[in-house]
Amino acid sequence: MTLRIVGTGESPASVTRFMRNATLIGTVQTPVIPAGGKATVAILWNTKGLKGTYTLWVNADLGNAIEELIETNNAGKLAVTVKADKVSNGIFRPSP
Repeated sequence: MTLRIVGTGESPASVTRFMRNATLIGTVQTPVIPAGGKATVAILWNTKGLKGTYTLWVNADLGNAIEELIETNNAGKLAVTVKADKVSNGIFRPSP
């Protein structure tokens, strides 16, 4: 997941959460991101025993620890299909 800073200030280090439907996959530390910059965060997802379509949710700035003008643009979702040992997906979309 690529996180982008659209404001004029840097974003301090924070935590990003990854979920499958309502199940926590895990959290990762997000580094400091300079103004106008971006950072990529990733997590390993064990799909053993899973089949079907799932929604992956990613929430940056978990717990709104970073003071922002807009707090509603920190989440995205992605529908993925798990088939045996393969995952097919599209593009992350901002969540409504």
